[in-house]
Amino acid sequence: MKTKVSIILVCLTMMASSMYAMVYNGVCGNELSWRLDTNDSIVVITGRGEMSNFQFDEDKRPYVKSVVFPKGITRISPRSFEYCYNLQSVTLPDSVMSIGFYAFRKCTGLKEFHMGKNVRTIELNAFRDCTSLQRLVLSDSLETIGVHAFDGCSAITDTVVFPESLVSLGDNAFAGASGPNAVAVWKARHCKSGARPMSHFTKVIFGENVEYIGTYLFSNAPLDTVVLPNGVDTIEQRAFYGCSLRYIELPQSLKYIGPSAFDGATSLASLTIPENVSNIPSVMCYGCSSLKSVTLPEGIKAIENFAFANCNSLSNINIPQSVQSIGIASFDNCNTLTTVTIPEGITGISDFAFRQCSSLKEVHFPKSLTSIGEGAFQDCAIDSLDFPASLLSIGEDAFSRLLNLKELFIPDEVRQIKTGAFEGCTALQNVTLGRKVSMIDTDAFKGDNRLTKITCNAVVPPLAQSSTFSGVPDTATLIVPSQSIEEYAADEVWGRFRIQQNQGLDHVTTETTDDSLR
Repeated sequence: MKTKVSIILVCLTMMASSMYAMVYNGVCGNELSWRLDTNDSIVVITGRGEMSNFQFDEDKRPYVKSVVFPKGITRISPRSFEYCYNLQSVTLPDSVMSIGFYAFRKCTGLKEFHMGKNVRTIELNAFRDCTSLQRLVLSDSLETIGVHAFDGCSAITDTVVFPESLVSLGDNAFAGASGPNAVAVWKARHCKSGARPMSHFTKVIFGENVEYIGTYLFSNAPLDTVVLPNGVDTIEQRAFYGCSLRYIELPQSLKYIGPSAFDGATSLASLTIPENVSNIPSVMCYGCSSLKSVTLPEGIKAIENFAFANCNSLSNINIPQSVQSIGIASFDNCNTLTTVTIPEGITGISDFAFRQCSSLKEVHFPKSLTSIGEGAFQDCAIDSLDFPASLLSIGEDAFSRLLNLKELFIPDEVRQIKTGAFEGCTALQNVTLGRKVSMIDTDAFKGDNRLTKITCNAVVPPLAQSSTFSGVPDTATLIVPSQSIEEYAADEVWGRFRIQQNQGLDHVTTETTDDSLR
């Protein structure tokens, strides 16, 4: 009896379902039409050409679970299947050449998408927030992937192959959360990219014909290891910006690295630059706080601004003899760096080049050096300075707060000691100033409270300010040329020290000084 009742109930349910099943149809292009039977939830499109001006109404979207496309269809129109959240799988025929913007956005039940062989363009937001999409097969002819095209497709775990034909990848194209096995096979020879387009992928395998790594291409991607194929000649700016990269192998074919290429890659431990690269770009490894080892080849001509700033683990750097310039703040706050040798031929050290290198104890200057920039060695651990005779200028705060410096000799060609140049060198006891110094700016030796001996070899007392020696004891001995004692004694700044004559400089004459410095 129970069996008969069950059979009757099933039959009644099927009858009811058939009674309420609906068939919808309409036009979706000049030569295309569609039909939806709610009984089987299959959309059948017939005809040929482009879909246009078509989108499923809100009341029909829940019924769309599958779509059959004709072989003659060439374009999927914008927003056509947007919010069809029960759509599960799509396979496009080879005739399709483009997928319009928002075409499959928010199809949250979509798990697989297979493109035909000839899709060339995927427009912006086409698959955005398809949160169940796991398997994605891209066309071998694909050229353009638009902005946010697959953003939020957090379930993609199968390997995605990017074809050689790809030339443009939009901002955040594959942004959003990544799966543990999200792998990209990157075959694109020369693809330009927007910001953070590949941040979804945890691993990238490169094809042998790749030549170009575009701007921002792998920025913020959770990559661990990257081995680039021999053939890559360009890494554009910010290509690996902010990614979790621990190791990267650069090929010998590489010729150009763009600014900020590895900026913020805080897990990167070592880096070897190939011999064909001529410049270390600005901000290349800024903030790579785990970077311990950098190998620079002979042939490098310039280390540009902020190149290794905030590389807190970098304890040693061999600057090649070929280097002709070291940029602004290039090693700023490399606080484990202990020794630096500036190559012969360099004439200037830029502003803040080695500022806050708090472990930097030893610096070797070249004989060619003529200028040291503002704050260049501020807050370092240097305990002795051996300036070359060629030195002409020392910038503001260049050596301020060298807490271990005890003795200082300023070369004869230096005419001006700028503001705060040696301020806060609290261990400094003995200072010798060269013969041509004519001006010492404010706070130059401020707070140097252990300074007990100043030897000034200039015949004419240098112009000094009231704060030049602020904090230096009045009991400090000032040794000057014998014929200049009276002038020094009459000077408001110099006269407060205990003046003695320098027997070795008796009757020395001075060269004409630059009046602009007086």
